[in-house]
Amino acid sequence: MATPAGSPCFCFAGRRRNDRLELHNEQMTYVNTGDEARQPTLIFFWIRSDSSPVLRNLTPIRNQKKMKALLIVAHGSRQREANRFLESLSAEIAAEADGKFDMVESAFLQFNGPYAIDIIADLIEKGADHIVVFPYFLSEGRHVLTDIPNLIQEAQVQYPGVVIEARPMLGEIRGLKDLILDVV
Repeated sequence: MATPAGSPCFCFAGRRRNDRLELHNEQMTYVNTGDEARQPTLIFFWIRSDSSPVLRNLTPIRNQKKMKALLIVAHGSRQREANRFLESLSAEIAAEADGKFDMVESAFLQFNGPYAIDIIADLIEKGADHIVVFPYFLSEGRHVLTDIPNLIQEAQVQYPGVVIEARPMLGEIRGLKDLILDVV
């Protein structure tokens, strides 16, 4: 039987050959066949509309430190060199974040990657449980008004336990006009 598109599914990968999950009274129990206490690896996935799976490793993270990430999202350029500026800026911000963010990454919406949806997945796999998306745009357009909100909504469906929120775009930052006047 085929799994309908958009359906959540999971499978299990035990730590030892005979480890297993057992279902009793609608409760999943991990049966450890070894001496030491170990957690299983749960592989959670969604079925995309094209029927391909989106895999995510959901090994329990309850003992891990909560991690906050900043994702700077820009338009993207066909010229890879043009995207390097944002990558450098992200590295500088990461160096000066002083504990405000555990991770800082940049991503793009089109033309060349890394693409925002992929970086969100990477950040979550690295342990991020709160992602702040900063739209690196000076004016509102389709990307700010539609694409980024849709991206966040899609990610929140895929990762319901992760807080993903957008901040105002670069063009809305107070003091931007003063900064421009200082530079010119």
